[in-house]
Amino acid sequence: MLYTKLFHNNIEKLLAEIINLIILKKRQKITLIDIGAFRGMYSEKINLFLKKKLFTNLNFYLVDPNPNFKKYLQNLTFKYNYDNVAIKNNKNIPLLSASAPFYINNQFEGSGSSLNHLFSKNKYYTFSRRLFFLSFRPLYRVIMVRLLTLNQFFKKNKITNFTVLKIDAEGSELDILESGHKYLNKGKIISIEISALKKNYTRKYDKIAKLLFKHGFVIFKSFPIIEGSIFTNLKLCDCIFVKKKYFKFLNSIF
Repeated sequence: MLYTKLFHNNIEKLLAEIINLIILKKRQKITLIDIGAFRGMYSEKINLFLKKKLFTNLNFYLVDPNPNFKKYLQNLTFKYNYDNVAIKNNKNIPLLSASAPFYINNQFEGSGSSLNHLFSKNKYYTFSRRLFFLSFRPLYRVIMVRLLTLNQFFKKNKITNFTVLKIDAEGSELDILESGHKYLNKGKIISIEISALKKNYTRKYDKIAKLLFKHGFVIFKSFPIIEGSIFTNLKLCDCIFVKKKYFKFLNSIF
């Protein structure tokens, strides 16, 4: 889509290059968890890049609460597992039974749709995006979605470790990470879109960095997402965290 082409950082190639450098055996199992998958294009791009690098044991888990999710995934050309749920931090969520309101963007579902109100109740974001799409109808509607914690998701899918955990949850990223404390240290790379009010961004970033540091991760690269800041009081960045043991090696190359 034009919207995606204009405002996407295209970090998938970089992630594939990192995987190629830290995974030495081409037949080794690679597990990518894509939370906030939307149409699955992120995973599809990484799949194509890794296929070119001759990796053969690729395992993709796509997660999104969008009611059209299953239909959108039908156009993908690679094998994947999927869950039509939202990930939320709540120790009391019964497996596959809890639900919550989800705010979905009527104009472009992949932008600002979330369990929280960061985008949907931001007057600068909603007004400017309605102008962008030349729309006079409400930008958001509320739907009910099923919930899992990240811990429950790992257990349900029998995932014991991961190569990449990608989170694009439009403001819910810290909540999601906190719901996966049992498994975060089992990974190699965590790619997160961090979204917050500009005045709160540093505080939120520091909380995420501190949490991930406890699980063995350090920040490797950060890329501003210009689209989210245009005509708004929001700041968004694509952040790549890697396990500490890979940082020095990767930093010497990139």
